[in-house]
Amino acid sequence: MIRMIARLAWWGFTRDRLKVAFMILAVVGGMAAYAVLEPTLNHVSATSMQIWRTEAPWDISVKGTGVHSLVKSLRSISGIAAYEEAFLFDAILPRGQMTLLALKGQCEPGGGATPMLSLECVEGRAPSAQNEIALTQGLAETLGLAVGDTVSLLPMDGEGEPVPFTVSGILAAKIRVPVFPVVTREGASSVQPDLAKSECLLVALDGRVDIAKVASALRKLAPEAEVVTLEEQYKGISTGFSYADAVGSAAQVVTMIVAIAALTSLFFLGERTKSYQIGVLKAVGVPSSWLVLSSAVEGVMTLSAGCVLGWVLVTQFYSVAVPSSLPSVVPGLKDILRVLVPGGAAGILTASALVVSRPASSLLRDW
Repeated sequence: MIRMIARLAWWGFTRDRLKVAFMILAVVGGMAAYAVLEPTLNHVSATSMQIWRTEAPWDISVKGTGVHSLVKSLRSISGIAAYEEAFLFDAILPRGQMTLLALKGQCEPGGGATPMLSLECVEGRAPSAQNEIALTQGLAETLGLAVGDTVSLLPMDGEGEPVPFTVSGILAAKIRVPVFPVVTREGASSVQPDLAKSECLLVALDGRVDIAKVASALRKLAPEAEVVTLEEQYKGISTGFSYADAVGSAAQVVTMIVAIAALTSLFFLGERTKSYQIGVLKAVGVPSSWLVLSSAVEGVMTLSAGCVLGWVLVTQFYSVAVPSSLPSVVPGLKDILRVLVPGGAAGILTASALVVSRPASSLLRDW
């Protein structure tokens, strides 16, 4: 029996190579489409969350002496997407008190995510020297300043001489761009000598976690620090993320259904072209179960070939063309294989049973 089934399966596999090629193409196409969805949906989710960050590009700020030493501990708190070590301090400008930002270093995006902050300027550039400052567009218009002009900052305690800064750039009014004027760390030290008191951790969440839960964990790490949460802003972020996540899940489900439906339809049409041969085999006494099993083996062989080829082609393409997206593509391929393999096999078995279950006379008439 096994030899008979194997011979029938191999005959069906090699008989109609065009059908096999189209089935493999359907599998590869489904895997490629699903793989493209994964990084695209991640980008859409990240963008939708950033759009809701209208107050600031972060969700929680932790300010206090020594908070920069807590960086390693942040990785133990779930739900943190990115963070930035910075300094937030107040100074007196010609038009009153203003909060300023100084960055310590680069942010730490999680899982290849987009950096939390951007210092993009519509004019000029970000500050790089001690006496340079980048102003927001609104502040620059209020003070009547442009790139190259000078503005003086006075410490909040009123002691000491005003510190002159040259406007190096005007910050863009875009997502991820700070809403405060930006200076260098050295520039901040010239206005705020005891800069340790202005240490700050700016934390962006992933949209899934409860902001109060993360804030509580941060307060336990730094009891003396000031933890400020932007709860109203985060409500919008969570809503936007939920919407993007729902759309993404629907797109992934549709992709899986289309791939399985295409595979099953192609296999069914291919089996219909074998109606006469199947009818002859049934007429000479070959059990229907053998014929169904041989057709199913043939279909699973094609499905397996498509899955292997799809995995190789998609991973190789991303490793060469977009290496940064490969870590997010591989989980997507695993997800679709978990559905495509059993779903495709079930569809193949059903299509085979539908053809073989017909009477031999009906199958012979089809020819």
